[in-house]
Amino acid sequence: MQRASLASFSAGIASLPAIGESHLYPEAPLTLLQLQQYRDRMSPSAPYVTVANGILFPPPRTEIDLSTARVQGGVTCRNGTFDPVAHHYSSIWPWVESEGQWRGQAGSQPGRVLYGGVAREHFGHFLAESLGRIWYAFFKPDDRLDSLCFLRSPIGPPSVEGLQALALFSGLPPVQVVDEPTQVDEVVIPLQATAAELGMVCVREVAVMLRENFAPQIEFSGDRSIYVSRSRIAPPAGRPFSGTILQEKLLETLLSESGYEVYHPQEHDVAHQVQTYRSASRILINEGSALHLVALSAAPTARVAVIARRIGLVSMFEAYLEAFLGLNPMRRVLRNGFGIKVGGWGEIWLALDYPQLSAQLARRGMLAAETVWPKIDVGFSEVHQRVSELEPEPQLSQGMGIPHTD
Repeated sequence: MQRASLASFSAGIASLPAIGESHLYPEAPLTLLQLQQYRDRMSPSAPYVTVANGILFPPPRTEIDLSTARVQGGVTCRNGTFDPVAHHYSSIWPWVESEGQWRGQAGSQPGRVLYGGVAREHFGHFLAESLGRIWYAFFKPDDRLDSLCFLRSPIGPPSVEGLQALALFSGLPPVQVVDEPTQVDEVVIPLQATAAELGMVCVREVAVMLRENFAPQIEFSGDRSIYVSRSRIAPPAGRPFSGTILQEKLLETLLSESGYEVYHPQEHDVAHQVQTYRSASRILINEGSALHLVALSAAPTARVAVIARRIGLVSMFEAYLEAFLGLNPMRRVLRNGFGIKVGGWGEIWLALDYPQLSAQLARRGMLAAETVWPKIDVGFSEVHQRVSELEPEPQLSQGMGIPHTD
């Protein structure tokens, strides 16, 4: 396996926050400055710190608003001071903050452990965030690590699918999720290789390491065309519906007529999902958690396209695909149609412009060149009626959905 040189890897880490100021979150520049200060504490050739007698401190269980909340957790030194390198970033925010001091009783276990951050309870966030520190095990394969230790999420237990994905990596020490404060002999804390404004692994050198060490036992083979659907996705807890494409069954029918297999990843274990993606030469994704596993799994030569429901996050997804697969005309996040933000849940329903989508896909060799799909009425009035039955004052907006071309 070709391994990134120390200089190359360090340069990648050094450029971590350099994706640019967020046009989505004005708070981002402050976070980037904060991250720069943390990195300044490290050697230029070693973007990690080692803490002797560190205490792994899981954040308290709580009901929190992910968009604004901060909870305390991470790794403390012997004097009880938190090490800020252990911050866990979700989007631009240090969602689990390692700041201040902690006093209390802790259990103990011997050994040298690798700190993995928070084991997220959501599959997509697990892949995007919780894999952000395991690069150390691949970069320093001769380091004798006794375990890879994650902190329990304050929201719930770790994603089962996330742990399945983690088990497919080669070269990792045994995985442990810490539920109570635990002191260890030594803890290695790598920098979380997720861009601060994105909350996703976007350091190219790290993405290469992850792909090279992921599921080596599953071969790349086949010439299937796969559409990754959300039409059977269950709504998130406490919500009456989840974000998707309006009348997605129509899209599935059109794609099936063009030779695509409609795939519902949530109905299969992670190994089956990886095998499916690695047997495909064309993969079209209805934007969602599947994007992250496709980025890890797709063949280097595969044509990959993502239909973005959340138009405002296109740059985020493009940065992610570029890190893992390289962004070229055959791999794009497609801007199409307009999005409808449904009420206070923030779920997005996407109304597609089918003629435009067929042209976008044909240009990328994902449909036959002569394919032209008809314009289809997605039934905006029916959508409004449906939402009105679920919510007294629906907040439908086409503001997120100015028509886009790519």
